[in-house]
Amino acid sequence: MTMITSVPVLIGSEPGSFAEDTIIRRLPEMARRVIAENYFDEPVNKRLSDLADDLPHGLIRSLHDRQAADWQDWEQCLRPWIGQNWLEMPLFAAEMYFYRRILEATGYFLPGSYQGFDPFRVQKELGLQQAENALNQIDPLSALTPLERIHALIALSLWANQADLSLWPVKGAGGGKAQGGGSRAHLVADQAEDAMAYIRELVCGRVDLILDNFGSELIFDLLMADALLEKTPRLSVRLHVRPHPCFVSDVIAPDIQWAIRWMKSFDIGWVSLVGDRLEQALKMGRLQVSTHFYWGSPIPAGAMPPGIHRELGGAGLIISKGDINYRRWLGDARWEPATPWSEIMQPPAPLLLLRVLKSDIAAGLQPGQAQDLGRQDPAWMVNGRWGMIQFVNHGISVHEVDPG
Repeated sequence: MTMITSVPVLIGSEPGSFAEDTIIRRLPEMARRVIAENYFDEPVNKRLSDLADDLPHGLIRSLHDRQAADWQDWEQCLRPWIGQNWLEMPLFAAEMYFYRRILEATGYFLPGSYQGFDPFRVQKELGLQQAENALNQIDPLSALTPLERIHALIALSLWANQADLSLWPVKGAGGGKAQGGGSRAHLVADQAEDAMAYIRELVCGRVDLILDNFGSELIFDLLMADALLEKTPRLSVRLHVRPHPCFVSDVIAPDIQWAIRWMKSFDIGWVSLVGDRLEQALKMGRLQVSTHFYWGSPIPAGAMPPGIHRELGGAGLIISKGDINYRRWLGDARWEPATPWSEIMQPPAPLLLLRVLKSDIAAGLQPGQAQDLGRQDPAWMVNGRWGMIQFVNHGISVHEVDPG
């Protein structure tokens, strides 16, 4: 997949930028929070503390856990930045490398007490508490047809990583039926109707859902998967997850079973029924879970491995969740926000992007819109109050898509 490469990427060496703040403040705080929220032994805590202290002027080095299955891939990815400091490394690569360094410090990939231990488990447990509150705020989605549920869940899934869904009221809207939950006033792009027009015609093949956060967001994503599977028996859904714990609450493969078990035991009947259906769909292969080094790597979409491109190209629709996945599609580059997606890249298949803005990049907005938003809310690109629903298909009709 080709992409224009002359646009500058986010980098921590830009004074006063979101990227600089991430490297200098946010990432060291994250490492120290991992210490505070777990009961690691002293050697692990020392390595985590050293990692925090290493930012921002420490030098990028090879990973030490050479036995890890992804070590060779990382060795190749890191080659351009070895010996540079954290501020000189592109932000996207620095963040991915930082989270991989946390796992190096805890021994995630090596035999020992913490092999396979998720250092962000506490945050994920808190996320399920938020999910319970979120589900109690909406009327039963079971009262809607599958297409109506999909339409409602486009917005619910978008806003589900908000800490407080009361900001985006849905209960009782539209005569008591659950509606799309995000405040339309806070959508800087809303192409949900374009996406729905395409989804209505999609009756076979596969939908690929690139997941983001655990907790409320994953629960609403799974509700979306269930609605897609209910729409027609000839559809399947493939969930793409991170290959290892990353970005605190991002979904990894074991989280899918954990979330489905949680849904099955939920005390709201329609939610537990969805959990039962999803469990059965997993057994039958209609719901699939896929992961690859790419989803935890610093590789942008423009350099997507051919195998991943072929896999995504076999989907009738790709749904991409969250800010970090959005940044990957754009190469984490500072595009002029009114740049049309057609001038940036051609996705492997029609692409629905659901994103709450938490970084200062965007594309596909109206001319002058970014400036107007900046006057209304100077931090609109990074404060998590604004969302985007964008549908990128460059004129591909559902009948031109290989059902796979």
